[in-house]
Amino acid sequence: MIHDLDLAAELFGCGADRVTGDGRSEHTRLLDDASATIRFGEGQAKLEASRCARNRERRMRIDYKSGAVEIDFLTRTVVNTTPYEVLADVSDILPDPLKAADEAFLGAIRGVGVSPVTGGVGARAAELAERVESGALVAEAA
Repeated sequence: MIHDLDLAAELFGCGADRVTGDGRSEHTRLLDDASATIRFGEGQAKLEASRCARNRERRMRIDYKSGAVEIDFLTRTVVNTTPYEVLADVSDILPDPLKAADEAFLGAIRGVGVSPVTGGVGARAAELAERVESGALVAEAA
């Protein structure tokens, strides 16, 4: 979910006001299935991630007061019901985004490239992930 948290924060362009998480452990002692609702000022992002889902899905929906933006990363489609233009290129000519991110990160570690994600952006996504996980673990224990 870390990439989705990063993307949601970038799309909203502001810090998260409220984070709730839910999840369950099925195969490991960690959360194998998690969902999060993150409130950003005027809108919210609802995210789900699972290592135990029956079907492979990579979708994101971001709700604004004026509509919603839905991105399906597997079919590479974007549906925008807001009155605003969204510049989200997920076309087939682009490389697999997770693979590209991993390769860029490894290249930066090896000193043969520069990471496209700054330390501050990475820290922001990690902080959101910790907030989601804390909420999910509390919910699971209840």
